[in-house]
Parts: sequence; C-alpha cells; structure tokens
Amino acid sequence: ESEWLAGLKKQAANSPDQAFNLGEWLLRNQGATNALDWLDTLPDSVRTNQPVPLVVSDATIALKDWGGLLACVEKSEWGESDILKLALESL
Repeated sequence: ESEWLAGLKKQAANSPDQAFNLGEWLLRNQGATNALDWLDTLPDSVRTNQPVPLVVSDATIALKDWGGLLACVEKSEWGESDILKLALESL
C-alpha cells in the first residue's frame, strides 16, 4: 500500500463523509473485500453514521453477504434514509 493511500485512510477514519468517499473509491478500484476490510477498521462513531453504511451495504451486496448486510442495516443510523434501510432489510 502506498504512503499516499495510507495517509488518506488515516485522515478519512475521522469523518463519515471522507470515509464514504474513500470507501466508494476502494470498492470501485480495489474490490469489495478490500473496501470492507478497511471499513471494518473504522471507529463505530464513523462506521455506523451516514453515509458510511451506504458504502458498507454496497460492498456486502457485491459479495452477496446477506448476513453482513443485515448486520450493517440493524446497527447503523439511517435517519431520513429509513426507507432505504427497509428495502435493504428485505433484500
């Protein structure tokens, strides 16, 4: 892993918005497993707050990890996106 990417990961670990953006980039460029591996290292205060659960959901769907998707949906704050939460639960 490059120093540049490691620096981005460290910086993004403190901000749900930055973590979401980097998580989406990792998902597109390094795959769902690598994205989830990094997202799993985030503090709960970042990982469970929007918009991070959206990228976690995308990655777990890509892996067809339905148990992981349900766990993400159940322990995350969805606020105004509760309708999306319900749709993901039904998936």
